[in-house]
Amino acid sequence: MRYLSMYNSELSAISSDGKVISASYVEHPMFSFMDELCCGFHYVYMKYVPTASYSQGYALRSAIRDFLNFRQLHNNRLHPDLHLKRMEHFGVEHFNLFKDHLIRKGQTLYAARSLRASLLKVARENDDGFPLLVLPGVKISTVQREPLDERANAEFNSAMRNTVAMLKRKLEFRSQVEMAEPYTSQEVCSLIPLLMDSANTGFKWVIDPARALRTLFDVGYPFNTTSLMAASLRNDLQEESLVRNITKPSDFVLCCCLSRGFYVLRKYTPQSMSFPEMIRLYYPTCQDQSSLALFIQRQTGWNKESVILIDKDNFLHPLSEVTSSGVVLVISEKKKSQSKRRNTEVPKTVKALSGVVDECSPYNLIVLAKELSEPLGDIVLNSKKVALDDNLRRTVFLCLPEKDLDWCASDDPFEKRVNSIGNQRYWNIGVAGFLEENDIIDGGIPLESATDLEGRLRVTWEYYYEKETKHPLSMIALRLGHADLETTSAHYDSSVKAMNDRKDRYRGIQEELIGRFKSGQFQGLIASTHAKPTDPTFRIFTIIGHLRALWACIDSSKPDYPDAPELAVGERCSRLDKCLFCSRIYILGDSLPFLVERLSTLQRAVDADEARHAHHQGEIEILEYLINNWRIDSAMADALVYMRAFEALLPYDMRSLIAYIED
Repeated sequence: MRYLSMYNSELSAISSDGKVISASYVEHPMFSFMDELCCGFHYVYMKYVPTASYSQGYALRSAIRDFLNFRQLHNNRLHPDLHLKRMEHFGVEHFNLFKDHLIRKGQTLYAARSLRASLLKVARENDDGFPLLVLPGVKISTVQREPLDERANAEFNSAMRNTVAMLKRKLEFRSQVEMAEPYTSQEVCSLIPLLMDSANTGFKWVIDPARALRTLFDVGYPFNTTSLMAASLRNDLQEESLVRNITKPSDFVLCCCLSRGFYVLRKYTPQSMSFPEMIRLYYPTCQDQSSLALFIQRQTGWNKESVILIDKDNFLHPLSEVTSSGVVLVISEKKKSQSKRRNTEVPKTVKALSGVVDECSPYNLIVLAKELSEPLGDIVLNSKKVALDDNLRRTVFLCLPEKDLDWCASDDPFEKRVNSIGNQRYWNIGVAGFLEENDIIDGGIPLESATDLEGRLRVTWEYYYEKETKHPLSMIALRLGHADLETTSAHYDSSVKAMNDRKDRYRGIQEELIGRFKSGQFQGLIASTHAKPTDPTFRIFTIIGHLRALWACIDSSKPDYPDAPELAVGERCSRLDKCLFCSRIYILGDSLPFLVERLSTLQRAVDADEARHAHHQGEIEILEYLINNWRIDSAMADALVYMRAFEALLPYDMRSLIAYIED
């Protein structure tokens, strides 16, 4: 089994989209390259990640770590001889216990699904001795996303317009900084003694933020400063003897604006705007950009990923540039799910109509995000630390890092001076800040985090768009670019709120129809309400007390099992012991547990008395064929669960069963 040692010296893998993902699970206390099961998981990881996207590779890494946690608890409860040690011993029972472990820990079953998919895919596509395991399917129940209620939607729209107005003022402040005159050495030399003697003279003075930033930008602070230079400068500004002799305007500004209380001049002008506040007034923060991304989601119906992937140089459809109708077509990409045999991404273009007059239209929101990002975009453009294909080079949602020390990090091996809301951490911080600031209440519950809005804005767009325009679902599907109407119905139009609205409309139509009946105004035709006659020859056999059906007969008036008698008109066959030999039998999805138990019963009977083999041989062969060719992987596990709920499903003598059949 060469798979056990093929990748023991490699501790990272590169995903199909070029991201390096380290195998961090090797640091888990339960992981060892001397352990065959661990080597098996490492082999799967190294084989699977190059064929999958970054998100899928990351999910597998997390799943392996979760399984190692489960294995540690599982082994602690068992005798060492019963420990799970090899991949060949990993089966249905262990997998189901792993799923139970995830549920008890309050986790979703995505880890189990990711683990199963990778184990089976690697086993099927490679020939290194890795076993093809039999594992049950993983069914994950999804929570239907609900649109924001009318109050929350109104509050969100109000917050959108207020935020856009505030961000416009940020651009105006940026213009003021560009036109401002920096502080001069003469001003600095005259202000310092006045400030330091203000306790005696009562002198009050507040720094001008625009002039202060102009002064700092002229000397390249903070983004063109190394972390060592910044640390040295900050230390000097704490010495009163050095501060009295300051002549550089930039040092004076920092001494007044650095927010820590131990800077000498700061305590004499506490009302002056702090340096971090000034920078965040000029550059976009993660809250600014996350807010704009939320607004674009609400206005277009796009999901978060499509909004994040908006290209600053390619967000307008070419046709929009040759028309002057006041309406444009904005575009982005949607990363489609990969098939099992496709290693490359095939993004799909998503489109949305937008006006150009309303400042909160999708087009103007994108332009606003782009304008806010421009100063940070210049840093990214000139940085050699950012790869040419890095999304920082094309996104419209650049933002400042949260830590102000990262702004003075031009000497860091990684680009830490600029970030974007494509970073999940910054997205979460930004959305939480927006919701905290605007106090949006949905159904009596305040929205507090990105999780509270996840998947809900696109449903909100569809719900209110349909309500306002009265467009049918097919038109909405066309606008969203869905090839299948079921996609729109499942992901946009299946909320409880939407279904209740449809029930109300249907009830209104019924009431109107009844009213017309009573007044004699209805002139249409009413279809026949008489039930169609049923075919008595088609039968579904269900044992009393069971939810699953045994099997069905497509024509019980014409049995054709060997030596079958010819039945009189109106007579039906009820020989359940002969069904498997008859071409009229119809095996149902519900039939599997009954087939499995029948096979087990006959095999036990033959083992107890070999003379019965000749009598049951034909039935055993038919049952084995049906079970071995059952094509649904998870059906066997479901059948075994169903069987465990009953002491016995079928009697040995099938002829006696007819008395307990519901037809």
